[in-house]
Order: sequence, then C-alpha cells, then structure tokens
Amino acid sequence: MRRQELARVAPGSYFSSAQWQSLDDIGRTVITARSMAERWASPPVFSHGTAAAIHGIPLIGAYQNGVHLIVERTSSVRSRGNIVRHAIGVDSDDVVLIDGMLVTSIARTVLDLAVDASFMTAVAAADFALCHKRPGRIEKLSLHDLWEGRLPFRGHMRAKRVIDFSTHLAESPLESGSRVNIHLLGFPAPELQVPWRDHLGLIGYSDFFWRMFNRVGEADGRSKYFDDTLGRGRSPKQIHYDEKKREDRVRACGPGFSRWDWDTGMSARRLKPLLLAAGLVPVGLEAAGRR
Repeated sequence: MRRQELARVAPGSYFSSAQWQSLDDIGRTVITARSMAERWASPPVFSHGTAAAIHGIPLIGAYQNGVHLIVERTSSVRSRGNIVRHAIGVDSDDVVLIDGMLVTSIARTVLDLAVDASFMTAVAAADFALCHKRPGRIEKLSLHDLWEGRLPFRGHMRAKRVIDFSTHLAESPLESGSRVNIHLLGFPAPELQVPWRDHLGLIGYSDFFWRMFNRVGEADGRSKYFDDTLGRGRSPKQIHYDEKKREDRVRACGPGFSRWDWDTGMSARRLKPLLLAAGLVPVGLEAAGRR
C-alpha cells in the first residue's frame, strides 16, 4: 500500500486512509488506543474519553482531545503530545480487560468524566451507563458508592452534581443534552418516559412531559429516521408517517406537543425560545408570577 493511502494514528502506526475516514469518533479512538497499547512494553490503563470509546459510551464532543491514561499518583511522567496522563491512580477492582486493552470500568470512567468533562458530556455518559434499556447497565448506587469510596478527591462536588442529576430514563445523548439545557435554562424538570394510552391501548412513551403545563416534548435526532437499525426495516417515509400517527394520538389525549432536533437540543440559545413558545415558564419567573 502506498504511503499516501495510509493514515498515521500513532507514532510508528498507520491505518488505511479509506478505512480511517469511514470510522466514527469512537472507532478512531479505539484504533488509536490499540495501536499505542501494542507498542508499549507496559500496558497502559486507558481512562476518561478514551475508556468511554472502548466501552462504546457515546460522548458529546469529547473524543478528539488526546488519548487518556491513568498513572500512579506518584508518577513524574507528564502528558506529552496527544497523550494525556492523569496521575490519580486506580484500584485494580476498577480496571477491566477489553479486547486485550486495560480500561477503567464503566463506573470509574463515568466518575472520571464527571470530574474533568463538561457537565453535559458527563451527564450523557452517566445516563448511558444507567440506561434502563441497555444490557449490562450499572446502578446509580454503584456510582454513589464509588464516589464515596474515593473521598476526598479533586472535583468531588462537581462529580456528585453529575451523579445526582443522572438518570436511567434518558435513552439517547440528545435526550441527555436537552435535559441539561432545560435545567441550565431554569425550566422545570420534566417527567421522563411517561406512558400514553388511548382506546386502542399503549401509544408509546414521551421523552419529556411537563404536567403543570400539559406539554409533551420529543427530542428526535436524524438517526431516528435514517438509521436502519432503529428503523427496523422501515423506510424514512414510513417512520415519519408512523411518528405522525403516534403524535396525533398523543395530542388527542389533550397535551400540547413540541419536537426538536439535535441542533436545537444541544443549543440553549435555540432551545429556550422553543420552550417559551410552548408555554413553559422558567422556575424563577413562575414563582414571581404567583406573588
């Protein structure tokens, strides 16, 4: 293979450019980590965003900031190039072996991200780890126990905020990110995955429901309509038609209905006017209005 057909993924390691371009952020991070692990005499323990990628945890904008490793607290080796070393140490119980690579456990990975990543990124990772639909999900109690067992540590209050806010009911990064922005904008916390029924039976579950405003919110990413796996063999047109019928049945039960996409859910600036137009009122303003 000619040199111009190769992509450099690590010092001395190359990968097919065509295949590299076809990978998503998770795939590229895993390939890079594997290339490094194979060249080092002492196997590293991957952590943070790198560990998240190896576990398959979808993150919001946090993969392309280097390869993250955990080293002993007493280590004098510093971060260099695209290798980010965290001298925080890790117990052997919090390290797992995945495809020949040593990686922090899902719970420990979430806790590390809760300290160092943005609130939105960390919440999305925690929500994924807890998700009630994910095989092998972890329990929130395990995150609390791990947090308590590490005390005191840098950023422990920041991490606790993430753990307390996380939920097993968010089913996508878009739902997690939207929920964070709803919170940061000061709107009331919605109920999640509320079931809706009519005379025909169960309609489905709404992503968000504000009972006091009788308003349903749905966060729909592009994958809902174009991912073949999620579509279960249906065409985008059929998915759109089925979703429209579902929405009409929910509306017939009485609530208003708002829907937004990834670009809106990830942007507080875009989400705020949509929620205000839906009749929602930020908590402080609502309280002032009752005086």
